[in-house]
Amino acid sequence: MSFKLRTGPVTASAGGASAAFTGAGQGLLGGVFVGTDYQFAPKALVGVMGDFAWSGLQTSTTIAVPGAGAYAAVSPNQIWSVMGRLGYLPVRSTLLYGAVGYTGMNVQATGMAYGGGTSLFGQGSTTFSGWTVGPGIETVITGGWTTRLEYRYSQYEQKQIEGPAVGAHDPARPRLQVRRRRRQQIGGRSRKVNRGVIQRGIDMQFVKPGLVAALAIGAAIGAATAAFGQSGNTISVDVTGLRNNNGDVRCGLYNSAATFPKSGQEFMGVQAGIANRQAKCVFNNVAPGLYAVALFHAEKGETRMRTGFFGQPEEGYGFSRNATGTMGPPSFNAAAYNYAGGSSVWPVTVTYP
Repeated sequence: MSFKLRTGPVTASAGGASAAFTGAGQGLLGGVFVGTDYQFAPKALVGVMGDFAWSGLQTSTTIAVPGAGAYAAVSPNQIWSVMGRLGYLPVRSTLLYGAVGYTGMNVQATGMAYGGGTSLFGQGSTTFSGWTVGPGIETVITGGWTTRLEYRYSQYEQKQIEGPAVGAHDPARPRLQVRRRRRQQIGGRSRKVNRGVIQRGIDMQFVKPGLVAALAIGAAIGAATAAFGQSGNTISVDVTGLRNNNGDVRCGLYNSAATFPKSGQEFMGVQAGIANRQAKCVFNNVAPGLYAVALFHAEKGETRMRTGFFGQPEEGYGFSRNATGTMGPPSFNAAAYNYAGGSSVWPVTVTYP
C-alpha cells in the first residue's frame, strides 16, 4: 500500500469566469500481491508475480461562468499486472530484483454540467493494456515476513477515453421523467497513458523449506533416547566430502515420515568431530526398525543449520542413501534403511550449496 501526494490545483479567473485544473490530489493506492519464486543458484532466483490495486488518484477540471459550469474528472481506479522477475541475493536476507511484464488499467471518467436550470451528469470507463518494468528490493523483517520497495514504469496503448454518458436533469420535473430521457455521450479523447509509481508493501512468505530446514541436535539427545533402545545395536554414519576440518558434523536419526527432517523432532541426535575432512556419527542402542539420517556441517559450531532468504541451506548437508529431493528435502522413504539390528554402516557424502 502506498500514499501519494501531488501539487495543488492550477487556477485562473477573468471577470466572473474561473477555471481550475488538478493534476492529482491526495490519493490512496492499496492492493494485493501474490507470487512464487524458484532459487536455481545460491544467490539467484527467478519468479512470477501478480498484483491488483485500487487507486483514489484522479485528474479533474472545473470551469465556471455566471449561471453555468462544468466539471470533469478522470481516475485510474483499478490497476493490475502479471510479471516475471529475476533476483540476486547479495546477502541472505536481502533480494535485489528486476521485473517486467503485462499491465492493465481501468480509467473511469465522470462529468457534470449545469446551466439554465438543467444539469447533465454521468460516467464511463475505458480499459488500457500495456507493459511495465522496474527494479525492486525485498528484505526479511522477521520469520516469514518481508518488506518490498519497488519502482514501476508502465506504458499503455493509445486509446480513446470514453466520455461519460449523461442525461439531462430538470429539477422542476419528477425524477422518474429524468430516467426516461434520451442519454447522450460526451465526446472522448484519444490518449496514450504512461505512469511511474513507487510502491511499498509487506509480504508473508509460505515457503517449502530448502532441503533440510534446521537440525538442533547434540550428544545429550542421543544419550537421553539411548535408554529406550537395545544394547549392542549400532548405526554408524560415515561422513565424507567435507570441505574442511572446521567445526563438527551434527546428525539426526529419524524413525517416521511425519518428523523427517524437522528440527528438534529427530529420534536420536549426535555430533561428531572432523579429521582429514571426514567424520563418523554413531547411534548406539538402536532398536530394529525403519530409519533415515539427515546431517549438516556446523563449520562454526552452530546448533541449527543456517538458511537463506527462501529457506535454502547455506552449509553442507546430506541424507542417508545420499537421497536428493526436488525443491526440498527427499522423502523419508527415499532416505530410509530397514535396520534389522546389530552393527550397520551407512555412508553419506556431504553436498554444499
